[in-house]
Amino acid sequence: MPNSRKKTLPYVILFLVIIITTLLLIFLKKEPNRKEVNIDDKKVTVQSNSLNQEEKNLIEKASKLVSMPTDETPTIATVVDKTKNEDDQFLKSAENGDKIIIFPKNKKKFLYRESTNQIIAQIDNEEE
Repeated sequence: MPNSRKKTLPYVILFLVIIITTLLLIFLKKEPNRKEVNIDDKKVTVQSNSLNQEEKNLIEKASKLVSMPTDETPTIATVVDKTKNEDDQFLKSAENGDKIIIFPKNKKKFLYRESTNQIIAQIDNEEE
C-alpha cells in the first residue's frame, strides 16, 4: 500500500499545480477597460479613454491633416468588418483597419486611414 501512494503522489501534485496555475491565469488575466459608445445609433465596444503610445501617435498624425479638439481625450475604434457598415453614411467608405476617432464632448467623429494618412470622413454631430 505505501508503495502505491508513492507512485500516485507525483500525479496528485502535478494535478494540483495545473489547477492552481489555471486558476491564477484566469483571475490574474487583466481585461482592458472597455466601454460602449454609440456610432450613428449602433453600439460599438472600444477601449477605455486612456491612450497608449500608438494611439497618441495616431492622433498626432491625424491632427496634422485636420483640426481636432484638444480639450478631451478621444475614443478610438477600429473598423474590423467593413461589410457591416455599408448602409452607414459616415462609414460607407471605410476599409478594414480604418480608425474611428470620436470626441463625444465636442460631438465630432473622424474616419482616419492610417495606411494612406488620410481623413476619409468627418462629421460634426451638431450638423446632423
